[in-house]
Amino acid sequence: MPSPRVSLLRPLRLALAFATCALVPSTRAVTTEHDLQKGLAYLRTNDVAADLDAVAKFFAAHPALVLDLRHTTADAGSAGALGRLLAQPPAAAHVVRLLLVSDATAPALLTQLRAGLPGVIVLAAQSPGLKPDIVVATTPEEDRVAFQALTDGLDFDKLLSGTTPQKIRYDEASLVRDHANGILRSLPYDDADDTAEPETPPPATTEKLPAQPVDRVLLRAVQLHRTLLALKKL
Repeated sequence: MPSPRVSLLRPLRLALAFATCALVPSTRAVTTEHDLQKGLAYLRTNDVAADLDAVAKFFAAHPALVLDLRHTTADAGSAGALGRLLAQPPAAAHVVRLLLVSDATAPALLTQLRAGLPGVIVLAAQSPGLKPDIVVATTPEEDRVAFQALTDGLDFDKLLSGTTPQKIRYDEASLVRDHANGILRSLPYDDADDTAEPETPPPATTEKLPAQPVDRVLLRAVQLHRTLLALKKL
C-alpha cells in the first residue's frame, strides 16, 4: 500500500508532466489552403511526410493548383511518394500543377522534381543551385521575406499586389504551348530582361515607409494560370 506521501506526490508529478508538454511547441506539420480565384487553389505544406494524404486529396479536388514547397521538409521516402503522386496521369483532361520551390526546399524534393512531370511547372526565385522551369526575377532573400509575411498571416491580395501582370515572354509562351500539347519540357526561364516599361517612381516623401512585400514567385504562378485560361488551355 503506497504511503500517504507517495499518494500526494503522484498527482503533482502528473500535473507537472502535463504542464511541461504544454510548453513544448508542436512539431505537427501545418497545411494552409487558399482560393486564388478563377479555379486556382493554393496549398502550403511544411512537412510532406505528415501531409501526404492531405496533398493527395488536394490534387484530386483541384485540377489547377499551386503547391508551395519553398520551406518544406521531406525525407527520401515521402519525397518519393510525392514524386509518384505527381507522375500519375491526371484524372482531368486539362491540368496544371504549379510548384513553388526555393533553396530552402528539402533536397530530396528537388531531386524528385528534376524530371519532367505531366502537367507540372516548377517556379523559383533566382538561385544558383536551382533549375526550375521558370526562374522569377527576385532574390532568395526577397522570396524569404514574402514567404514569411504569408506565414505570418499577411493577406494574399496584398502579397500579390504592387506590380502589374507582365507580358508573357517567348520562352514562357513555348512552355505554355508545350503544356497544352502534353509535352512539358524543362525550360530555363529568366524574366530579369523584362522589356516592360519601368514603373513610375513614387513621389518623394519625408518619411520612408517600409516596402510592402510582394510574393513574386506566387504572383508569377497566378499570372501563368491566367494566361492558360486566356488561351483556353484549362
